[in-house]
Amino acid sequence: MKTDDRFDVVVIGAGVLGCFHAYFACRRGLRTLLIERGDTPNDASVRNFGTIVPSAMTPGEWHRRGLETVKIYRELAEILPPFLQPGGTQYLALTP
Repeated sequence: MKTDDRFDVVVIGAGVLGCFHAYFACRRGLRTLLIERGDTPNDASVRNFGTIVPSAMTPGEWHRRGLETVKIYRELAEILPPFLQPGGTQYLALTP
């Protein structure tokens, strides 16, 4: 962190979206401050179980973006354990 306490980007919330925004800002060389009110993220990402599930998206642009997001998430999980932990998805189909 720079000693002058000036930032190019301030991100509020260290959930999935906040972390991604901060990550990409840092990769661009921007001085970035990520703020989370608690010791760990505990709001939207937790209520959504912190999941990224591109298989739930319809084919096309958003599905492609979802797959790219999974790739980035896995790269970050290697750098930031135990905060990001890749898992899996299980689907159960029932019919009458």
